[in-house]
Amino acid sequence: MKYKVGDLIYDTNYDCLGIITDFREFDFSKREDEGDRWGYYLKWFEDAGLTVFEYEKNILTVPGIPF
Repeated sequence: MKYKVGDLIYDTNYDCLGIITDFREFDFSKREDEGDRWGYYLKWFEDAGLTVFEYEKNILTVPGIPF
């Protein structure tokens, strides 16, 4: 698993900032490419009511925001 709940991320598929709220591991034991092994539920900042599901290959971590 590359990310964890609470990580601030950038969704490259939707060009949007978000935060990970949950994740799911998939059983792809026959695949050589592990790129889609993990999927994440994301809460977008631009629309607080919208939660989406994305694969690990479509998101990047963003440095934490110092408060």
